[in-house]
Amino acid sequence: MARIITKGLIGAEDLSLGTGTFTRATSVGGTQVLHQINLSTFAQLVPVNFASLPAPAEGMLAAVTDSTVNTFGTAITVGGGTYNVLAFYNGANWVVV
Repeated sequence: MARIITKGLIGAEDLSLGTGTFTRATSVGGTQVLHQINLSTFAQLVPVNFASLPAPAEGMLAAVTDSTVNTFGTAITVGGGTYNVLAFYNGANWVVV
């Protein structure tokens, strides 16, 4: 059983999921976005530009579509770049992982 804290990205509630798929559509910046978590084979993040990231909490992951850096461990401080990266919030900065 996995417990996922969504911090408002999927909904206000915490989710407790077993194996399977959870899907929910929400509006992000006026755009309808489909969030899907499949715990049987993979986890998929919805790619977003850096400016659209929510207020971070330590441990969050995000798929960033416009990073200006792509070197592991480097802080992502602005968007507008050409790199698609996986980002981790370490409590101080979003960093490339």
